[in-house]
Amino acid sequence: MRFPYRATAPSAFSRLTSIQCRYASGQAFKAPSLRGQGRRRMPDYGSVPSPPLELFTSATESGFNLQWMEAIDIARKCISAAKESTETSTPNLVKDIHSDLHKITMVAAILQRSPRHHIVSEWLLPKVAHAGEPMAILILSSRLLNSKADNEAWLLRKLEVLAQQAKIWPAMVLYGSILESKGQLQSAVNWYQKAVEVAELSEPSETSNYLFSTSISRIRQPFEAYAELKLKLGEIDDAERAAELGALRYDRSQSFAILLATLLKTERGSDKIEEYLTKCAMGDGNMEARYHLGKIYLLWHLGLERFEAISVPDEYLSRPILQKLLSVSSRYYSPNDFCNMAKEWFHLAITQGHVLSMLQMAFLLREENKNHEGTLYLDSVEEHPKYAQMVVKLRDIWDKSDVDVSAITRKSVEP
Repeated sequence: MRFPYRATAPSAFSRLTSIQCRYASGQAFKAPSLRGQGRRRMPDYGSVPSPPLELFTSATESGFNLQWMEAIDIARKCISAAKESTETSTPNLVKDIHSDLHKITMVAAILQRSPRHHIVSEWLLPKVAHAGEPMAILILSSRLLNSKADNEAWLLRKLEVLAQQAKIWPAMVLYGSILESKGQLQSAVNWYQKAVEVAELSEPSETSNYLFSTSISRIRQPFEAYAELKLKLGEIDDAERAAELGALRYDRSQSFAILLATLLKTERGSDKIEEYLTKCAMGDGNMEARYHLGKIYLLWHLGLERFEAISVPDEYLSRPILQKLLSVSSRYYSPNDFCNMAKEWFHLAITQGHVLSMLQMAFLLREENKNHEGTLYLDSVEEHPKYAQMVVKLRDIWDKSDVDVSAITRKSVEP
């Protein structure tokens, strides 16, 4: 017989969604123990309902390598184990939950996504990480990149051991990233290089489970981590070779962005700049790539002299690069086509809130004698405090077609 959920004292978990009510546990919750009240307060696991079915079915559809029925059974047992735990007891998770540590960790990664079940995940992960479960170590270690806590030495040691096994490249990249954040750049380079070697020999399925968790999925690809650090160290050729691996073999937009940076630093490969920017702009919706792609088409529409008169100052596309780009413009499009393409890319960047694209659109419309339409974009730019004073000055000269706007923007827009 199923009992309706009865809330206890108000807590962070006192509100239930209709979905959670449907799948709430059939057992009445126990009153919290009064033993050890003087010590640190334990989280109120008793108020955590059984997880909703949809939490696991949606995860299965997005790549969760575990059947939802088994996953929800493990989740309920995890919640039960958390309820029965005390500060002094260390449960035998494998015995109590009747599952292996990897499956428990995968379920914990899913529970992280639910505000109602997050505390159970936080209770589970350190325990399975202490037991040496790789995915749990990766999830917890990924937080060290954004934390200055010095009390996680045990976790860093676990990660180092996992990286030294040279089997799981995310562990090697993550350990290298932590070393890089501590200023140990050469050691980080060595770890990234080893990770590249392991990744080249690995099948995607071998690491997909480790990258399932949202926090782990932010770990960089090894060739990108290596290329970015080499670029930072000024070793352009090494950075370019590593970026080419990710860009040309795996078609990754971030690798194209790094490869593009190497071309711009060396002021060569101008015939590839449009292609690489398009990969970045279309691959992951990079608004900076969309903005700069729009500027290239604007250059091909106006020519260098008119372009410089209305262009927002930009260190990214230097004058030598612009001159080289002029020589590689496509013969298949007319100047009017290039104008429309520029506007399309600016509009896409604007939908993402890119302020300089708004400003560039205003200047382009002014160039076309559509001053009123241009002021609508100026209104949006003015909402940003950094550019408010600049917009005031622009309004004073907006209807004077013989006044160059670039002089005003050059003082206000930092390259």
